[in-house]
Amino acid sequence: MTIMNLTEYIYILSLQDGSCYVNHTASVSQEIMRHTKGEISATSGKDPQLVWVEEWNNLETLQKRVASLSELSKESPKDLLHILQARLPFGGYHWG
Repeated sequence: MTIMNLTEYIYILSLQDGSCYVNHTASVSQEIMRHTKGEISATSGKDPQLVWVEEWNNLETLQKRVASLSELSKESPKDLLHILQARLPFGGYHWG
């Protein structure tokens, strides 16, 4: 089996209905623009907000991580967000 090396990003959006959307992309900014414009049916009209990004360089492990996060997101979106928040440095992440 060949394992492809690349740079992809897992991203998580928090949605207005309390759910989360988990996916991956090579360009987070382009993907967020598509969500904001309503081009992605799963998030259209749900005010998607970016809450998490992870960088991955191995497709096989990326797919396993996406599956794991997606499962937790479906079971309990709040628990998923709490788990991710706990991984941030004390005081949270400061943009800029």
